[in-house]
Amino acid sequence: MKTRRIVFLIVFTLLKGLDLQAQDVAVTLHVATAGTLSTLIDSNQKNQITKLTLTGNLNGDDIRYIREMAGCDVHGQPIPGKLSVLELSGANIVSGGGYYFYYNVYSRSYYTAADTISQLMFFGCPGLTSIALPNSVTAIVGSAFYNCTGLTSIAISSSAISIGSLAFQGCSGLTSITIPSSVTSIENLAFDHCTRLTELNVDSSNSQYSSFDGVLFNKDRTSLILCPEGKSSLYTIPSSVTSIGQGAFMGCGGLTSITIPSSVNSIESLAFCGCTRLTSIALPSSVTSIMPYTFWASGLTSITIPKNVTSIGGNAFYCCSRLTEIHCQALIPPIADVSTFLSVYTTCILFVPKGTFKKYYLTKYWGNFYNIMEEDGTPVNEIRTNNISVFTEQNEIIVKGANVGETIFVYTINGTLLKTIKATNEVRINVPSNQLYLVKTAGKAFKVSL
Repeated sequence: MKTRRIVFLIVFTLLKGLDLQAQDVAVTLHVATAGTLSTLIDSNQKNQITKLTLTGNLNGDDIRYIREMAGCDVHGQPIPGKLSVLELSGANIVSGGGYYFYYNVYSRSYYTAADTISQLMFFGCPGLTSIALPNSVTAIVGSAFYNCTGLTSIAISSSAISIGSLAFQGCSGLTSITIPSSVTSIENLAFDHCTRLTELNVDSSNSQYSSFDGVLFNKDRTSLILCPEGKSSLYTIPSSVTSIGQGAFMGCGGLTSITIPSSVNSIESLAFCGCTRLTSIALPSSVTSIMPYTFWASGLTSITIPKNVTSIGGNAFYCCSRLTEIHCQALIPPIADVSTFLSVYTTCILFVPKGTFKKYYLTKYWGNFYNIMEEDGTPVNEIRTNNISVFTEQNEIIVKGANVGETIFVYTINGTLLKTIKATNEVRINVPSNQLYLVKTAGKAFKVSL
């Protein structure tokens, strides 16, 4: 019995110790003199603290110490440290002290600057999940939170004016960010590779930016600046928008459909880069040019180029390996670049307006397509041959006038048979939207789109 009691006491003591270690350890400190944080925390406690609230002044030495507490040394290498919640709203970042990060590749040291979240300040700190920035911070410099994959919450101070390029690149844990009224500058790719980000919310009193349905716009919503990468399924651009900004939908791999209103007349480069599930898109007739890299690495299988387009930039369809159809409605071949269609010449059929085959065949770069076919320009959402009418409504293909009992075949544009059905006076066939289909019956073929 005595032996059992001793064993029980040992086990109980061990479990009690493990339980204490599993608990959060929260510490609040005031750093009266910049550079002295390390003297305020016992070395045995340093790697056990999970929540740290600081006031006072912090320089490069203090930031370096915070990084170590968060499990990352001055070279970005992992070390022991459990800090996950960092509350700095009552603190000030000042210049001075040593460097907080040293980039071995370029032999470069990084130091603090007053009221600034400087470049790579929190790079490689995976124990951090929540950060509240100092209220005095006015600038978040590019790559400040680069690859902070564990970060799920960040409070940007109401005094922040600018957010630099790639500031939050790779922060794959973030799902929403609120932009305060003070921010007047957000550089391109500020939220690049934030793959779970679904909401960008802007304070209504901001003078430069606005948000709607979690998407970032300029103040009057005439320019769509950024759709968060975590958006999925379908997205319809508001009718107030006239321009789609550079990289606006870049990396939105979850979007399967983007509806562009007729009000849009400008689409910048990289706009749909990396939209891997976007199989087709209809550009409005108001668009007159397609910029370089617009559809780079997009999942497009077909696209219609409006008749008013006069130029298409280099690498516009680079790495669009699934693209099988380009329907160009322009009577005069748009100006193209040597790299515009570089990866699709052999795999894609180019459809051109009736009577323009020779123009396209003899025009530089357009003539490189292995397959060029004329089409009569009949709208592909309604086709009539003799008494047979084939058209679409919502997510249905409708066939009217076919002989009763005749077999109707529905194929994907790649030739895969989807459905067979016997004709009645009116047949309604439910199919997935945002695709092209071939409908065959009575020896005739019809192309329709949803």
